[in-house]
Amino acid sequence: EKGLLEAMEKGVLAGFPVVNLAADLFDGSYHAVDSNELSFKLAAKIAYKEGLPNAMPVILEPVGTLVARIPEHIVGDVIGDLNKRRGKVLGMNPDEENPIFTIVEAEVPQSEMANYTIALRAMSQGRGSYDFDFVRYEEVPMNIAQKIIEEAKKKAEYNARIEEVNEAFEKAYKLRDRLVADYGEYYYFHRFDNLDSVFKELFGI
Repeated sequence: EKGLLEAMEKGVLAGFPVVNLAADLFDGSYHAVDSNELSFKLAAKIAYKEGLPNAMPVILEPVGTLVARIPEHIVGDVIGDLNKRRGKVLGMNPDEENPIFTIVEAEVPQSEMANYTIALRAMSQGRGSYDFDFVRYEEVPMNIAQKIIEEAKKKAEYNARIEEVNEAFEKAYKLRDRLVADYGEYYYFHRFDNLDSVFKELFGI
């Protein structure tokens, strides 16, 4: 169980934590010498990595309830903007305290709310206000999920490349120290006058 819980911290689609996962263990064995906690955790992680893609996982996103108080004459603009943000309008009612204002209620993905304060201020000329509260998680539409997965893949490839470069730097610095220790600084600075020379000779990059 510990191995599975640790594995669930990183999903197989885009690296996000996994929720609502159920796993059944149908068979197992124990060896007096080779069986230990680390081995069982590793087995659970391998099963997770190989099995989860076959379970058709999806990406979830937080969705919240938006309650906007806006001048009545910009209701159309606000609803149009919410539609662009993948929002679902739940209802509209006159503001009991001020009849020239309208209360618009909608559900909107939290990811679409990043610049809503600026947008609403512009549409209402600073007269509109809103509250937004998290409600639940919902499945991300397929086209958006694909973009998220592609971006996560690019990020992972970039991070892997950075790791390779860092390792190359570490090897280069170790070589520098060895050359200085064996031949003195004169040899080092004339043999490898810059890091490009080191990388090309040692690592082919």
